[in-house]
Amino acid sequence: AAPAGADPLDAVISIGGGAPVDGVSVADLVVHAGGLATTGIDLHIQGEDGNFDGEPDAMCRLDDLWVYEPLDDGVWYRGDDAQATITTRVRVRRAGRHGFHVQAPDNWWIACEATTTDRAGTGESHGFEITSSNNHFSHCKAWYCAGHGWHHKGVRTTFTGWSNLLP
Repeated sequence: AAPAGADPLDAVISIGGGAPVDGVSVADLVVHAGGLATTGIDLHIQGEDGNFDGEPDAMCRLDDLWVYEPLDDGVWYRGDDAQATITTRVRVRRAGRHGFHVQAPDNWWIACEATTTDRAGTGESHGFEITSSNNHFSHCKAWYCAGHGWHHKGVRTTFTGWSNLLP
């Protein structure tokens, strides 16, 4: 937990900060929030000004990451332009709310996994919280989640070889 009287960090890694950005790659890293940051990785991209060759999508890559003990979300995808992001081999452990919080459309997840703790005690802690459209999940799993492994409220989502393991 954060030291007495200290506010937690918003995120260990922040990509975009609500502004346009494209072509960011984060790979081969341990992101350990240690209960001191609200979010492990915050991918918040809004706008496309300055994108390479006029590209309308952010096209970010998250690969081979371990995200440990965020107070709320392991990886939070948000913003209308956080599209064409590919997340592969990311393991989120002991997220306080959601392992993968997906509010951005048109992205891919391959071989990702999440566990949660439900720090707030609401029963609304999910391995994958999906509220946006046209996302694709291949061989991902949620296990030892305090709420649901998968909480899907989006549309046009595809799932291939997914798993939901209960304690």
